[in-house]
Order: sequence, then structure tokens, then C-alpha cells
Amino acid sequence: MEFLDKDTEKILKLCVDNEGKSSAVLAELFSGCSYYEETKLRSQIKLLKENGYISNIKWGDGLPLFYRIEQKGRNYFANREMNISAKLHKKDLASPVSVYNQCNFGGDNSPIQIGNIDCEQNIDCYFNQAQEAIEELKNHIYELELSKEQITDILNNLVKASDLVKSKKKVQLKTILKGVYDIIKDVGCSFVKGLLISKIQ
Repeated sequence: MEFLDKDTEKILKLCVDNEGKSSAVLAELFSGCSYYEETKLRSQIKLLKENGYISNIKWGDGLPLFYRIEQKGRNYFANREMNISAKLHKKDLASPVSVYNQCNFGGDNSPIQIGNIDCEQNIDCYFNQAQEAIEELKNHIYELELSKEQITDILNNLVKASDLVKSKKKVQLKTILKGVYDIIKDVGCSFVKGLLISKIQ
């Protein structure tokens, strides 16, 4: 499965969420846009249409006034999560030491640690999986129910975390990731949220 870039995903999600509610939701995106932003929007809408996510786009005054969501568009986000799950499960099976298994939650909704977070048998395992978790969280941060300030704080911490992975400073890295975990731990736990929390605690 090919993933869309995060900006195009946002447009698709907007279309899916407003299906049957507001057919002018795409047109509203063009309000106040610069020439560059408008060109980018047109390109993203074209990509969604050409790849079968949406269809039957009706234009008026240069704006998309109507669209239809195809089944591929409706199923995109569920299929993406299943695809990510399958890939991560495959990696866990191939890994010499597993940091965490899939996220399971106790009665208080807290992640249950079932692996060896220190990866004593293979120190590179810890840093590799930490970097994977960092990249996953960057890709999915806007799906979490967080404020702009929280998102900015997390993204700043993830930049620091990536630098610590490169320099293999484990103690400082765990401190940064624990700070990120503390921000997102109370966010509702969909599969993706739970998977991210289980990997970065």
C-alpha cells in the first residue's frame, strides 16, 4: 500500500469526515490562499482523484464545489493502520530482541511493558526502535487530540531525540521520550495511538 503525504491525507480526511454534510468543504480550503498554496491544493486534489480516492469533482469559478468519496478513500485510514501493524509485527518477529510487543492496556489504560526496554543483548536494537517510534510519531502527530502548543513541544523534543539517537546517548534519550509519553498518555487510545505509546514509553 502506498501512503499519501501528510498534507494530502489531511485533505482526504476532511473529505471523508464531511461526506454527506458539506459538499463545499474543498472549496473552503481555497479561502485566503496564496498562489503557491492554491497550486498545491489543486495538485493534491488531482492526486486524490487520479488515484481513485475521490471522484465526480464539480468545479465552479475555479473552485471544487462538489465531490464524491470512493470506497478506496473511505477505507484508506483503516487500511493504512492495518498495513503499519503488519509491517511492525513482521519487524518484531525478525528482531533479535524485542523492546515491546503490541500495546496492551491495563485497567487504568496504561501501557503494559512486556519486553526488555534496555535491549542488553543488542544495544543498537534500542536506538533503532526508538528512531522508528520517533518517525512514526512525526507522521501521525496531527491525528492525536493535542493542542498546537503540545504538538510544537512534541516536535521540538523529537528533533532533540533524533540527535540523541545519532550520538547514542541513551539516558538523555529515555528522558526526552518519557517527556513525550507524558504529553500523549492521556490522549484517547486508538490502535495507532496505543502503538506509538507502547514504543516510546
